[in-house]
Formats: sequence, C-alpha cells, structure tokens
Amino acid sequence: MTEKNVETNSKDNMKEVVLKYVKLMKDAMPPAVSDKVGPALEVVLPLLGNAVEFIEYSIPYISLGYHKLLQFWEIIKPYDPHFLIPAVFGIILCFFGGSFVTIIAAVEAYR
Repeated sequence: MTEKNVETNSKDNMKEVVLKYVKLMKDAMPPAVSDKVGPALEVVLPLLGNAVEFIEYSIPYISLGYHKLLQFWEIIKPYDPHFLIPAVFGIILCFFGGSFVTIIAAVEAYR
C-alpha cells in the first residue's frame, strides 16, 4: 500500500468514525428528543463530514505555520519582541480609521 493510499484511507476512516458516533448518539437519545433533533442531525451530518475532512487536511499546514512562527520568534528574540509587539499593534491600529478611538478605549479599559 502506498503512502497516498494510507493517507486517503485514514481520512475516510476518520470521517466515517465521526459520522458513526453521531448516528449512535442519535440512536441513544430518548424518542421525544430524537424526534426533534433527528431531522437537524440529518441535515448537519454531511456538513460535519466535510468539516472533519477540512480539519484533517489543514492540520499539517497549521503545524508548519506554527513551526515557522517559532523560527521567526527565535530570529527576532535578540531584538526584544516583547517591546516590538505593542509597536506593531499600534501601527495596525493606525489603519482602523474611525474605530481607532474605540479600540484605544477598549484596550485601556481592559488594562
């Protein structure tokens, strides 16, 4: 079996496992609740399957982004990034236009 086939099978299996558990949850509900929730679950099941596929597909990219962020942090560490972060935040606030004062007030209220 090739690596690509293993990847595809694991994704299909995860989607099937999640859908199976949701169906088991529906079957375990009392009839009064199942009558009300059942139709909604039938509508949500395909969306839930797609969400599971999307999350599984995006995990390697999230991991890669996290590792790149850690590398970037190590690069800027000698420049005291704890002082750099408020400066970058201030520059970003400059582009908010009319809500600039509101955001400053919210930050100060939080402090």
